[in-house]
Amino acid sequence: MPFQLLRTLAWHKLVPWFIIGFLIMMVARSADVIPTAWLPPLGTAASALTIVSMAALGLGVDIRSVAQAGVRVSAAVVLSIVALTGMSLTVIYVLSAHGVLG
Repeated sequence: MPFQLLRTLAWHKLVPWFIIGFLIMMVARSADVIPTAWLPPLGTAASALTIVSMAALGLGVDIRSVAQAGVRVSAAVVLSIVALTGMSLTVIYVLSAHGVLG
């Protein structure tokens, strides 16, 4: 029975399309298919697309549903954001202290 379920599930439904794109770009960069001169503009494009996608996520939030979730859920969200920010800043500090970030 479980094997029949695996046969009916297509890999493209299990793996998000952007993961496939990341893998293709990783292989292309590792194989030197992407010229070094293209890296700065690609980095700029990647940053711009990241900003646009984060804005889209934020604009897709329904404030009324967040308000209806209650204080406990809102507090959990705020605490998780504070924790992620703290962990990120700690990693940046440690990497900077060891000269990894320059």
